[in-house]
Amino acid sequence: MGLLLSVGVGSGVWWMKNHEVDLFKAESQENSLKTLTRMDGIPSRSGAMGATGTVTLVAFGDLMLDRYVWTLMQRNGLDYPFVYFPELLDSMLTDPETGERLTQDFLFANLEGPISDTNYVNPGTAMIFNFRPEVVEILQKYGFNVFNIANNHSYDMGDDAATQTRTYLSEAGIAYFGEAKGITENSLWRTEANGVTLTFIGFNDTLSDQLDLDAATALIQSVEDTSDFTIVSIHWGVEYRITPTDDQVKTAHAFVDSGADVILGHHPHVVETSEWYNGPDNTPRPIYYSLGNFVFDQYFQQNVQEGLGLTITLKKTPNELESSGVNLITVRETPFDIVKSQVKKR
Repeated sequence: MGLLLSVGVGSGVWWMKNHEVDLFKAESQENSLKTLTRMDGIPSRSGAMGATGTVTLVAFGDLMLDRYVWTLMQRNGLDYPFVYFPELLDSMLTDPETGERLTQDFLFANLEGPISDTNYVNPGTAMIFNFRPEVVEILQKYGFNVFNIANNHSYDMGDDAATQTRTYLSEAGIAYFGEAKGITENSLWRTEANGVTLTFIGFNDTLSDQLDLDAATALIQSVEDTSDFTIVSIHWGVEYRITPTDDQVKTAHAFVDSGADVILGHHPHVVETSEWYNGPDNTPRPIYYSLGNFVFDQYFQQNVQEGLGLTITLKKTPNELESSGVNLITVRETPFDIVKSQVKKR
């Protein structure tokens, strides 16, 4: 059984768990989904940033840069949503007890819409989004380097715009993963950072594109032999509900049972409850059912103007006694506020 420690720290909580890497791995897997592996060179980070064997991922929920957010950006400058973001990010990367600052390897959010050069202009209330290509430079400027693009707005501008989104991100050196319509080679992205191999998988399970759970779990299982950590990002649930549905819980548990190490949920626009669920090896994995909004133009109630940021440390520790070694997952939670679509430290 793994060791689970919890220590209250300020506004967040540090969690740690140990688990043996090989406990989930099947002796052999002949699964056609292995052919879906997409591994490219963005970002190229092997051993370049954080400590060897350790990766730090900072994660947020829904990021929307159209509608009134875009109006505010045009009025006040394209930096508008992120003017106060560096202060929040710095607090998330600083240990409140020791003052030690972590090195950020990945800065992640759910990109809630396509980036395209189409001439569509949101009238201000429509549920159809189109992010202007100018936003890419701003995302680069503030350090974002990986996005989930599997959600119910990914194809708001059609197939060509969805392709443009991938092109704009790739050309900017920003990684992406996730497919809103089923499971394809774009559903996952595998990379290596500081000697740690990670696979990011993105799913969409909303009314317009319901997820095939069997295919999803098969995909997760298929990457176990080649990943130290598997991070699943999923768009799901019921909007404005603060607890997950029974179906969400069932799906999340199935993901962990299949080999997922971290689950990051989004779509409800509010922060939902979270849990650490024991997989078949009896070792807990973190499940965050919804991180809430990150940047959005919703102001009608308090909890849509609040979000949850996570500082996730993934550490692969060699074990002299066992070839598999021991993996550690540490999560620190940081609640924050969204004031007139600006992210602010609480």
